[in-house]
Amino acid sequence: MSQRRFLAFWPSPNPIAERRYTRLPEIGVAIENRFTSGHLIYSGRASYDSSAPEPREGPRPEARIVAVPLDAPENYAILSAPHDALRVERVGENAIITGYRDARGLSVSLIDLSAAPRIASTILLADRFESEGRSHAFNAADRSRRLGPHGPAHGDAPR
Repeated sequence: MSQRRFLAFWPSPNPIAERRYTRLPEIGVAIENRFTSGHLIYSGRASYDSSAPEPREGPRPEARIVAVPLDAPENYAILSAPHDALRVERVGENAIITGYRDARGLSVSLIDLSAAPRIASTILLADRFESEGRSHAFNAADRSRRLGPHGPAHGDAPR
């Protein structure tokens, strides 16, 4: 490869005109995001705390989710899931958002990207909770759309 091709990568980036950027909605400080082949999906929380809710806590706010088509980012869609957003994971050409509404367990919302982005479904995995010590297991690179194992119930694992 020629030296000239590599010079495009250093010593400093070339400036990009502001008009080349697309302003996207803000969604919180703890941002979660994933790319599919056609979209950027992102969401977030108001704080970096990702622990499961305690039974005495009230409901958590709904997650604001933004689906950005890569070929027309100005046409983004804002969605709302009935739980907060802990993770965003790719599932085939779609995405899932996991999070908690309350202490009943982990919620999983499927973001259907086959047409206009939408929340296709949300399920509650009662008495199941995520922890950082477990594999995410949601990437489904084989397009099987299967979800991986989830953490054990409250009494069996630390939060």
